[in-house]
Amino acid sequence: MTKLQKLPNPATGLISDTLDHFSLTKATLAKACQVSGGLISDTLSGKKRISTELALRFELALGIRAGLILDLQQEHEIAILRNQIIPKLEKDVATLV
Repeated sequence: MTKLQKLPNPATGLISDTLDHFSLTKATLAKACQVSGGLISDTLSGKKRISTELALRFELALGIRAGLILDLQQEHEIAILRNQIIPKLEKDVATLV
């Protein structure tokens, strides 16, 4: 496991920080988003990815743009993959430009 994998996803960190800032619970967020508390817990703990639909639900409930949530998540995933596979890819992929 890389150091990046141990770091929290900045998207879930943003959501958690927003909940903390407004003294909201995961249960309150789940109810507002009309999803299960388990889904919120699994998502914020990093066990599940944030789906596009869930990002839109977070946007409506918390006012955080869905695009920002998904961009943060994707950049985090790219950083993890880059760290894991770039050494192998550098051997296999020819540089063209």
